[in-house]
Amino acid sequence: MGIIDKFGEMLKGKSKSQEPLDRYQNLVKKEPGNAKAHLKLAELYQKKGDKKKAVAEYLTASLPKVPFLWSSLLGWWCVHALGKIVGQAGYEGQSRSWIDEWLLGIVIAGALRDQGLDEPEAWQVVGRIKWLTSHQRWFALDAPSIHARAYHVLETLLKDDQVQQFLQVNRYQGVLWFNKEAFEQLLWWLTLLAVVEIGVDPLRPEAEVTREMLACYEVVQLLHRAEEKSDYQVEKLLSVV
Repeated sequence: MGIIDKFGEMLKGKSKSQEPLDRYQNLVKKEPGNAKAHLKLAELYQKKGDKKKAVAEYLTASLPKVPFLWSSLLGWWCVHALGKIVGQAGYEGQSRSWIDEWLLGIVIAGALRDQGLDEPEAWQVVGRIKWLTSHQRWFALDAPSIHARAYHVLETLLKDDQVQQFLQVNRYQGVLWFNKEAFEQLLWWLTLLAVVEIGVDPLRPEAEVTREMLACYEVVQLLHRAEEKSDYQVEKLLSVV
């Protein structure tokens, strides 16, 4: 069982089937790769207040659509904690710097090419590993409200050149635009990072793990709602949040 499956099982728990949940639960059993059904289940669980299951279904829904998932995860796992060599404080920034200073991007890209990725694909994954490393603890932020937290997270992400490339941010007729699908993938990755980083800490009580994961999911859902109202314009996205 993979890491996402394990976290999904941990988060789902047990609950009684209720309409219209029955229909979608049966559908995903018959068609595990049906992303729309998983997203609908996540929406229904969210409305019922069962956010644990909503998180699990949300992560499951996008699995088939995430390009180079395991290459990105493995590469990130190998480099994300390097900065801890010199200390815990700000280790994610130090880890990110060393990817460039130690030419680890070249090493990773070479390994990815050996696994069958072409040159552009390999460097696409390297770019993703870089921003995953920089923002791995995006959730570790004190803010007076969920909106303030979401705005700070979004603003920080949009200042990162690697994130801008991932989102395909471009200027047309004086307006900054972003790619819808890339933004939704970004939010999926943020959710996964939170689940992994929070969930693997053996010293955290289970109740605290659950509470922090659900708080992260609320931020992600707020950003999803902002995206729907943004017309895929960066300034509108920030103003809606």
